Amino acid sequence: MRLSVTVDAGALDEAFSLVGSLGEALATIPENLSGLAGSLLDPLGISVGDVSDSEAFAEEQEVGSSIFGSMVNLFDGTAGAFAYLVFILLYFPCVAAIAAVYRETNLAWTLFAGAWTTGLAWIFAVLAYQIGTFSAHPASSSAWILGMAAVLAGSVGLMYGVGNGWFKKSRTGSN
Repeated sequence: MRLSVTVDAGALDEAFSLVGSLGEALATIPENLSGLAGSLLDPLGISVGDVSDSEAFAEEQEVGSSIFGSMVNLFDGTAGAFAYLVFILLYFPCVAAIAAVYRETNLAWTLFAGAWTTGLAWIFAVLAYQIGTFSAHPASSSAWILGMAAVLAGSVGLMYGVGNGWFKKSRTGSN
């Protein structure tokens, strides 16, 4: 078996220069750093910008203008929308994460992980909403906040007790 390699004569004439290559690489740093601020402020590149004109904004985002009215009707203002975002951020993990938990542990831990994260999502979404609307109904919000704190403390206490064997039956033989 014979291999054939062709080399461009012009490529052989160019000598590699480490200093020149490093200089070229370093020259790109200021340009790339100048774009860093924009990517931190708009990581998805959707550049929301000015939303005072909903028609123009809807056209720019390629959605119907009626979507904004639907959002306002479905969420109880910004507190409701924020609570929804908190829930979405924390609820049941993606299928890949659940599959990884199942592969590394067992079905019981997998179900616990899904239930725990969804429960936490609900608790923190309720807290976010109640704190956001506290001035509108302080007594009701206080009750919800205390209730969520009690549920969270009780859940953590229950897990602590199970982990320390507080609920195991004694195996000493004497009942």
